[in-house]
Amino acid sequence: MAQALLLFSQRSDLSIQQQVEVARTLYKWSPLSEEELQQQAQQLLLHLAQRSDLSIEQQVQVAQALYQCSSSPEKELQQQAQHLLLHLAQRSDLSIEQQVQVAQTLYQYSSSNSEEERQAAQRLITLAKDQGLTIDQRLQVIGILLRSKKENYSVKLEALQILSTLLEGDAIRQFLEERWETTFTKKKKANSSDIKLIIEFAKKDILPIKVHDEMYLLLRQMVPEFRSIPELKV
Repeated sequence: MAQALLLFSQRSDLSIQQQVEVARTLYKWSPLSEEELQQQAQQLLLHLAQRSDLSIEQQVQVAQALYQCSSSPEKELQQQAQHLLLHLAQRSDLSIEQQVQVAQTLYQYSSSNSEEERQAAQRLITLAKDQGLTIDQRLQVIGILLRSKKENYSVKLEALQILSTLLEGDAIRQFLEERWETTFTKKKKANSSDIKLIIEFAKKDILPIKVHDEMYLLLRQMVPEFRSIPELKV
């Protein structure tokens, strides 16, 4: 199958989307013993990333595939994907949908605690706060942040704060039921300054049980940080 895909990838009549899908499939299904086939798939994606005639959507698609077809030691592919997305993020002609797509992809695939992750998170938060966007557009961005399983819990809390200004009561509960993804890692990170906010949210009866329980678990993990809150010092 892998050899057939390699031959198929060399056809000159393939669309950009077809080339990306072939490279992704070739990388995924190549036997571990045939590392050269995986490298061929990666080279195809790197070649596509260098093209100047790709649409914004195609560049994002290529960047996603570069991330998906790279392992930890393969920095070249990850760096090329970041380069594509950071370049797109600086463009002033992107539609709101394209801005969201670029920021979401960069946030999803960037390494935890990296500068790229921070920039992408900040861009998504800025979009979520933008009163020039429709409510539905802002809720879409908030949903992206709440579905993330990233370790930085402060971003989720900020998204939750913005949500509470857009919806009320049962609408918030339903939104969270549908979009909140529990972060299971014990490495969840929140600042000591977030603790009071977590307590306030955890006390609200509008939170679904899964969100409520996750916040209490986080508080138990952060007990030593209580001493960092001036109001709670003895």
